[in-house]
Amino acid sequence: MTDINTILSWFKTGLKPTQAQFWASWQSFWHKDEQIPQSSIANLSTTLNAKVEKSQFDGHIVDPNAHADLLQSKVDKVVGERLIKTVEIAKLAELENATTTIKSISSTALITQNVAGFVTYINALNPVLNVGVNETVKFKTDTGRIFELLLNDRNFGVGESPIVASDVLEITEFLNKDIQLSNYPSTRNDGQLPTNKVLSTDVNGNLKMYTIATAPAPFLEELIPDSHLPNATGNFILKGSFFTPTMTVVVQGQTLNYITFISDNELHVNLTTGFAEGMFDVTLDNGISKTFPKVLLIVLGTIYVPTPSDWVNIIQPIDFMDGSLLVKTIGAAGKAEYIKELDTSKKIRFNFTPTLSPFDPTPLRGSGTPNTFEIYDTQGNLLFWCYNYNNENLILRTQGKDTLGYFGIRGEIFNEIRIDYIDGIWYFYKNNILIYTSIYHNNMTTNAKVVLRVARFDLIKIKYIELAN
Repeated sequence: MTDINTILSWFKTGLKPTQAQFWASWQSFWHKDEQIPQSSIANLSTTLNAKVEKSQFDGHIVDPNAHADLLQSKVDKVVGERLIKTVEIAKLAELENATTTIKSISSTALITQNVAGFVTYINALNPVLNVGVNETVKFKTDTGRIFELLLNDRNFGVGESPIVASDVLEITEFLNKDIQLSNYPSTRNDGQLPTNKVLSTDVNGNLKMYTIATAPAPFLEELIPDSHLPNATGNFILKGSFFTPTMTVVVQGQTLNYITFISDNELHVNLTTGFAEGMFDVTLDNGISKTFPKVLLIVLGTIYVPTPSDWVNIIQPIDFMDGSLLVKTIGAAGKAEYIKELDTSKKIRFNFTPTLSPFDPTPLRGSGTPNTFEIYDTQGNLLFWCYNYNNENLILRTQGKDTLGYFGIRGEIFNEIRIDYIDGIWYFYKNNILIYTSIYHNNMTTNAKVVLRVARFDLIKIKYIELAN
């Protein structure tokens, strides 16, 4: 083999290499058809001797103990750490600049206490709300609801693109689910509160704490006095049950000046009556409201309330109380005549109210119910009477006439019955409603007498009134 410098000297400019030189030149290089022996490659044996055998390398790859000290310190081998993708790194970079804004709103600003109500609220904002690119905005109501806007880098409100329910997350959605308190079984008792309270829900399902009444509804047994002049101030005593120091009193049509609590059975009130005459309701409220109808009579005149000694010509069985005639034996007719004559020279009124007897819950449905009242002149002539027809209706009659009016029909037996004789004419009322103006027995030349009968219901609130002119 000829060295490269000798070959180069043969091929200088102006020289003509010989055949021998051409042949020597080509024989100095390896032809591609020839294989180069390993011995002719510099340092090949040394390099190959430094390499691992393939079988050893394959075994090393699957050996769990190979390089254990290095592999155990890799990030994916450390508890709580992991490898993340480039896109996640970008998101984390954004979070470094993220902000959360909490805004307070009144629950009354929401037409409904849910996402739909919040969406309506946001779309109606004026001025508009601007939310930054990395800003999260949450709204918290005074009732604890929290709504999060899932959109940012835009404006919200009037004139802006409206949002929909999917753009909002209600963090307090759990309130619409059943709430289980594992440490509060039904047998748990943490003691008593000064005021009884109960957890309940309002009409929208919101959990509320309510106070509950500590006593039954109030009961009014008696108002003393139960009548008064119009446009006057006076003191009244209420007797009954379940009165409380904070109980309120409302007397229909009258002005309450002050209340004095005496006990749970007695209350004193000072009233100024109005100009209107009639029977008025009393409403008591001790936490539970109860109305007692037609308790107070306001009238301009002299009022007489019959006492037990004011009844004569008594036919038993019958019981007496001030202002009342009471059933003594159910179905057995008792009667009594009011001793005081009705002075027909004056404007007069006689009134009373039928009511259930504790002995009979259906007083109009039995047989043999007698007349309720009878009006006579002083010569004993029967002028008017009210009787129970076919155990259905309370009918006003006079001699030779079947029906002048109805004081009560089935289902309305507890009407106040009122009889007026004014300027020579008889008038008959139920519940202050005129049912009949008489064309009979007017312009009386004698006084009149009243007879009351009881058999199946009591007669209470009996009063004779001589009206002022």
